[in-house]
Amino acid sequence: MNFLDLWTLPAVFAVAVLTGTGVGGGGLLVLYLTVFFGTEQIKAQWLNLVFFISVSLTAVPYHLSKRRVSPGILALFVILGIPGMAGGYLLRRVLPGDVLRRIFGGFLTAAGAIAFGKRGEVRGEEESRRK
Repeated sequence: MNFLDLWTLPAVFAVAVLTGTGVGGGGLLVLYLTVFFGTEQIKAQWLNLVFFISVSLTAVPYHLSKRRVSPGILALFVILGIPGMAGGYLLRRVLPGDVLRRIFGGFLTAAGAIAFGKRGEVRGEEESRRK
């Protein structure tokens, strides 16, 4: 993979902007790396994890200071995330890459559908508050 490719910098910048605005940027980065660069799923997810941690190191303190994130919810996510990470690692050791790719694709599809549905709910709540 050539990180200095003409399209890489604008694509990564676009993914970063989308991530910052709340669009599932992690999934976008993995898709970009696997589809356009032919990166193996595991390597793409590893790069996504590095990207996510880098973004989180700046985003979490900001959102905590603006009271947009509950410290209790954040702690819960961290506590649940660590065993989830370990479980994912163990699954990687026993399941073939094709199965993991399908599971990941299904997860992204379900998460996107849920987020899309909730977005409509939030808009409806905002409109009813304005009235």
